[in-house]
Amino acid sequence: MSDESDVIGHGRRRFLVQASATTPKEQDPELSLQDKGQSITTTTTSPTQFQSSLTLLEHVNLNVPNHDKILDFYFRVLGCGLDPRKASNLRPTATKKTIWANAGATQFHLPYGDVGQAIRGHIGLRLHDLEALRLALER
Repeated sequence: MSDESDVIGHGRRRFLVQASATTPKEQDPELSLQDKGQSITTTTTSPTQFQSSLTLLEHVNLNVPNHDKILDFYFRVLGCGLDPRKASNLRPTATKKTIWANAGATQFHLPYGDVGQAIRGHIGLRLHDLEALRLALER
């Protein structure tokens, strides 16, 4: 099967969405890290199931200079849930300005920061309904 790509959204809100039906390729049994003077051995139980001691990427932390500009994207467009432990931080009088956007078992931590962070590269997200995302971006 082949990969499918689609650009959705309009104006400045455009995203490349890629859906893949391919399985990961087997990795080399030994990966040499010559600059570190060590080697890593990878073990697979099947081509699609790799063993790891890491069980969850718990959160991604992104400083944002203005929560008002990101709330719509995280909560309406992506459909994240506002973590109730940090909801009071949205009040104008709050002294702490970190909010957490729940995405399944993972979170986006969105603290106030004087300078917004940009990630060079990308964060991959899996959504149940790409059509719902497309419609949310068009609103």
